[in-house]
Amino acid sequence: MNQRRRRSPEEWRAILEEQRRLGQTDRECGVSRGVDPSSLKRWRGRLGLGGSASLGGFVELPVLAATVGELRVILPNGVELVVGQGWAADQVAAMALRLAVL
Repeated sequence: MNQRRRRSPEEWRAILEEQRRLGQTDRECGVSRGVDPSSLKRWRGRLGLGGSASLGGFVELPVLAATVGELRVILPNGVELVVGQGWAADQVAAMALRLAVL
């Protein structure tokens, strides 16, 4: 009988952090760890880690000055984020990370 091993949230976090560190896709990580790739995506969302290893992560850009107008970002998954004045950089980054997993 094939019994699935239950992992704690801490174990999933460690798996996902190693996946990111190694630059593995969900499929590669799933094969090497014996887990379903969809479980990786689900736990990434549950733990609020956002993003996807297959997207290659985000590049942090320095904010040189406050700007007037809007900021438009098109994420690798095609989702478009448009932000007006008054949003802090950390708020925009958090939104972008959450939208990248849609």
